[in-house]
Amino acid sequence: MNSFTLIRVVGRSWWVIGLTLIVGLSTTIYFTRRQPPIYQATTTVVIGPSGRLTEVSQIVNSLNALDRRSVVATYAKIPTSRTVRDRTREQLGLSSSQMRLYRVKTAIVPDTNILQIIVEGPDPRLVADVANAIAEQTKNYAPEFYGIFGLSILDRALPPTRPVAPELARNVSLGAVLGLLLGIGLALLIEYGRRWKHASTKEPAPEPPAELYV
Repeated sequence: MNSFTLIRVVGRSWWVIGLTLIVGLSTTIYFTRRQPPIYQATTTVVIGPSGRLTEVSQIVNSLNALDRRSVVATYAKIPTSRTVRDRTREQLGLSSSQMRLYRVKTAIVPDTNILQIIVEGPDPRLVADVANAIAEQTKNYAPEFYGIFGLSILDRALPPTRPVAPELARNVSLGAVLGLLLGIGLALLIEYGRRWKHASTKEPAPEPPAELYV
């Protein structure tokens, strides 16, 4: 099918495309608004030499060891561990079901020893409390692995003012695209059905009379 035929089909069945577009947008808006808001808070910590190190050579050696990204990557796994989550839950007095509502993830700032602890959840105040508590528990728990390193909290999380999800604009755009594609597909099906019906009802040409041989 060439582009001219497609444009003609779309023009003939514009109402189908318009209807599916409206349905797609309405459905997307309805289900997006029914989703609970999700908030995000971030606490930033710095990985550096432990405060217990007193000799200059020890501090220099610890800084050189930090150049190995495996050290920072190991620290990035600690905030998401079950141990840290359980300690955070006990610190905040949350139940296990409440704590499960909050997702913890980490990110390493490129070319630095800075670690971001990111928490997402339904309560804007509690999501910041969880992020800060996770950072504190990580700070206390981490020295058990590497005694020459320590964590310092650079920026504490603040309660967010706007949710990060659901994203109405993005969802509406996806709903519009899907509705448009579905409408074009239905228009093509209607066109093929119309052509098939026309071909099946068309009377066949009469057969030529048979020749008689004597």
